[in-house]
Amino acid sequence: MTSLGRLPLMLLLRGWLVCLVAVLVGGVMRGEDLALQLLGLLALISVALVATPAVLFALYLVRHGAPAVPREMRRSAVGSGAANLFAGAWIWSLPGGGRPPLFTPIAVALLVLSVFAIARALTLDSPDASAAAAPPLRHRGATITGVVTVFLLVIGYAKTFEGHPSWGHASEATMTRDLKNLVALQDLFFSRNNRYGSLSDLPEFEPSMSRATIMVTADSARFFARATSPETISICVVWSGSPPAPAEAHGAADGVPVCGVR
Repeated sequence: MTSLGRLPLMLLLRGWLVCLVAVLVGGVMRGEDLALQLLGLLALISVALVATPAVLFALYLVRHGAPAVPREMRRSAVGSGAANLFAGAWIWSLPGGGRPPLFTPIAVALLVLSVFAIARALTLDSPDASAAAAPPLRHRGATITGVVTVFLLVIGYAKTFEGHPSWGHASEATMTRDLKNLVALQDLFFSRNNRYGSLSDLPEFEPSMSRATIMVTADSARFFARATSPETISICVVWSGSPPAPAEAHGAADGVPVCGVR
C-alpha cells in the first residue's frame, strides 16, 4: 500500500539533495554570497520535511475522522510531533534580541503543530474497521533528514554571527558584498567626475549591514574603504585607482575586497 504523502515527501527529499549539492557547488564556483542564499533555501526545505508528516496527519484526520485513523498512523503522528517540538524549540533557542524575524513564526508554527499532532494522536477515539484501509504514514527518513539539517544549520548560523544571529548583521560575507557594491559605484562616479567620491558623494550606496561602519577616503587618484563592526573581529578593506596600493590594503589587488582579523 502506498504510504500517505509519499509524493510530497519524495519531492522534498529530492529538492533537499539538489539544494545541498547547489550549496557546495555554488560556494566553490560563485562565492560565499550565493552559498548563503542557497543555505536559506535548504533551511526552508528542511523545515518543510519536519512539518509535512504532521500536516498530512492533520489533513487525514479532518477528511476521514478519528475512527478512520489507525494506531500505526497515530504512533507516526506522535513521532512527527516530537520532531516538530525539537526543531521548533531549537530554532527558538537562538537569542531573541538577534533572532531573524522569519525564524520566530517558523519556530512558533512548528511548536503549535507539535502540540496539535501529539495531543490529537493521544486523545483520539479507538479506530474502527475503516482504519484497516488507511495508508501508512512513513516519514522516518524525511523527518530525520529535516531535523538533523535544522540542528546543524542553527548551530552554524549562531557560530557564523558570533552569537548575535540576525539577517543583515555584519559578517565577512556581508562586508565583502557591500565593498564590492561600493567599488562598482566608485567606478561609475569616477567615469563621470574624473575623481573618486566620499560616502556623501554616493547617496545611492546603501550598506546591507545594520551595525557596521564603513569609512572611505578618496581623492582624484584612488579611494580606500574599510568596513568594521562590533559584532565581528574581522575587518574588510578595498581600494581602487592608481597604484601604489595604500599600506592599509595589506597587499589587496585593485578592486578586490579582503578580510582579516583586527
